[in-house]
Amino acid sequence: MTGTVGMLAEKVVLVTGAARGIGAATARACADDGAIVVICDLDRAAGEETAQSIAAQGGRCTFTHADIADEQSVSRLIAGIVADHGRLDGAVNNAGIEVALTPTPDVSMDDFDRLMAVNLRGTFLCLREQLKVMREQRSGAVVNISSVAGLDGINGSIVYNASKHGVVGMTKCAAMDMGPHGVRVNSIAPGATRTEMAEAYFRQMPSALEGVLAMIPMDRIADPAETAQAVCWLLSDKASFVSGQTMAVDGGMMAGHIYG
Repeated sequence: MTGTVGMLAEKVVLVTGAARGIGAATARACADDGAIVVICDLDRAAGEETAQSIAAQGGRCTFTHADIADEQSVSRLIAGIVADHGRLDGAVNNAGIEVALTPTPDVSMDDFDRLMAVNLRGTFLCLREQLKVMREQRSGAVVNISSVAGLDGINGSIVYNASKHGVVGMTKCAAMDMGPHGVRVNSIAPGATRTEMAEAYFRQMPSALEGVLAMIPMDRIADPAETAQAVCWLLSDKASFVSGQTMAVDGGMMAGHIYG
């Protein structure tokens, strides 16, 4: 479903970190729902391949190389979208990285700084520049990608969890700032999702998959497309009175604890 049909018909939507995984699935879903999609990623080859794949299926999608941790790169990215399309109707701040699970006393400052530069600072830089445009337009919607790690604690994951809790907090504050300007800001908290990164991890540690499944009432891992559909809804006018919220897309993982 492309062109003038769909929840996001003719909306200009940016998706960061869209070369693969949830970002690529979201870009594809937005295009299927009629959006004019711009994707960005550090991985130029993979990003261009994703954009070409979406275009080959009838979607409207272009790729821009950008480093979200760099202020000037983000400014150029947003300015380029406005120059090309005249507006920015929606944005999905998906780009993020992980570091190895490490007990809190053993975390290196290199790992801390590298992850925060992308997950927290990078998300903030994108959000700030996107909202400048949307405030001027007096319209728009942003979805930040957090994680169930932004809603709960995970042993060995203090840096990643801190970054994702930060994304939830930024979402709330930005929603309050932008509400009077007709702009909505929400967040998605994906649970275990079958991305390339997760697949590699589960191949290395098969027992980890069993442990994860034991925490999910629906007893399966999400497909990235399932998260993408929730993002599309939040970007669309169907969610016109939803702002400042973090929606868990986790198969019930955050609903409680499974005993026995």
